[in-house]
Amino acid sequence: MTSAEELNFTALSKRHEGASHYANIWYGHYVFSITIVYAMIVVLLQYMNKRSRTPVKNRFLRRIRFFDPWAHLTLLSIPIIIAFFSSHYSWRKNLSVYMKRVGRLSYALIPLNLFYNLRFSNSMNYIDLIPLHKWLSRILCLLALIHSIAFFIMWATEGVLVEAVSDPYMALGVAIFAMVIILMFCSLKPFRRRYYNAFYIIHNLMNFSFIIMTPIHSKPGIVFPLLITNIILLCLQIFIKMWFVKPVTVVKKIVESDSSLVVIQFPRECIDRPDFSLITHVRISEYSSRWNPLFWIYPSHPYTVASIAGDNTLDLVITENTFKLKEGHKYAMINYYCQQSKIPPSFFERDPARLRDVQIICGGSGIAFGLPIFRYLLNLENSGMESNIKRCELIWLINDVVQLDVLKHIFKYDSMPENFTFRVFVSHTAGGNSGSVGDLSDNTDLEIEMDSLAIKNGEEAPYQNVKFRRFDFVDDAKHLKESFDPWVFCCGPDRLISGATQFAKDGNINLVTESYGF
Repeated sequence: MTSAEELNFTALSKRHEGASHYANIWYGHYVFSITIVYAMIVVLLQYMNKRSRTPVKNRFLRRIRFFDPWAHLTLLSIPIIIAFFSSHYSWRKNLSVYMKRVGRLSYALIPLNLFYNLRFSNSMNYIDLIPLHKWLSRILCLLALIHSIAFFIMWATEGVLVEAVSDPYMALGVAIFAMVIILMFCSLKPFRRRYYNAFYIIHNLMNFSFIIMTPIHSKPGIVFPLLITNIILLCLQIFIKMWFVKPVTVVKKIVESDSSLVVIQFPRECIDRPDFSLITHVRISEYSSRWNPLFWIYPSHPYTVASIAGDNTLDLVITENTFKLKEGHKYAMINYYCQQSKIPPSFFERDPARLRDVQIICGGSGIAFGLPIFRYLLNLENSGMESNIKRCELIWLINDVVQLDVLKHIFKYDSMPENFTFRVFVSHTAGGNSGSVGDLSDNTDLEIEMDSLAIKNGEEAPYQNVKFRRFDFVDDAKHLKESFDPWVFCCGPDRLISGATQFAKDGNINLVTESYGF
């Protein structure tokens, strides 16, 4: 850089600082204060979902209570946007003030995003907050890009782009801009699903770099309270992961021939509570020691528990991919997470005057989600206590009938009341590789009674019939719209969840869902 260029850029920098240099400090503190209040509201909502039995009739309030990301982000953005434009600085004369404000807003929201990612065992259901974490992360990246691109355009217009990015502090901003671009690319669903380990590593590295590098780049600084809060939250995440980890050994791995589903059994003592709630999941790391660097570099894997508290083993039903659990091998269990707050407390009330109609719909390994709920209701029905279950139906959607063989390892029963049924829908022809056999026509409806597909060795099958076609909410769940107290529990791919959500919305039906990927 020549002396003339240095003088030009120095003059430009002073002009952009001037009296407005400290104009955005208050805004960063204001946004931070708003996020603290909002985080307290999130904790209160989590508590209400566990304790409150009062249904919420207003649609927007219901979306707030159950953490709809758009409802929450709308609520959060209102005071932030109002304050953003509340300034005596002219847009025309002090445009750089607002450009800097966008960057400060991006960093001021990071503590809230880290808070979303805290994984406490029972005090908070972090699964509810994952959609909020994803969308807020996207907004943070977008704000950072807007901040950077706006300055690039301004510098290019004023003829000092090269000089500006040559400044060490501004060069750091360019590096942050490049990292955000890389992170946004790696966050795209095709890349994330195919190379999840790479995404996870890049995400954590970029997140840490953004937290540390931005305060160095920013003028004036944002060390207190933002950087300090971010470091505290990062340390808290590390502490939680270290404190709750325990080594566990696979007692048994059950693989049925030609089936893509595998049953993994851990000792029941892995969850040290005598009773654990429905919809509980565990996180498993393939590295059993917390002191192994790879334990921290690679992600853990979440699995829904297919057992109920009274079982002798902790069963998982999984579709194996690149990560394969091996019998007799030791792994690390990073805590267990009870998600019963997903189920409104009113579901557990037994009022004989309110006859309840329940349909539990699971796709593939999602049977681990639905089976404990079905068994819980079945045990209540068989206990002799007064019941309000008019009808309870477990529906399992699978690719191939060979997957039925896993049932004998996870579902044993003595009797099935008449008002309880277990149906199976198979989307491919029997006995073949589901990846090489075309889907059956939706018009095909081949119903096979349970005796013809009984589990091997003459054991009685728990399912009443098998249908070789796709499940359809309109045809196969229409009776729920005529019920007094209808409930749908659904676990599966996004398409199935979307169908269940729309069906429940149209029929005013209680709905509890869980996506494959959480």
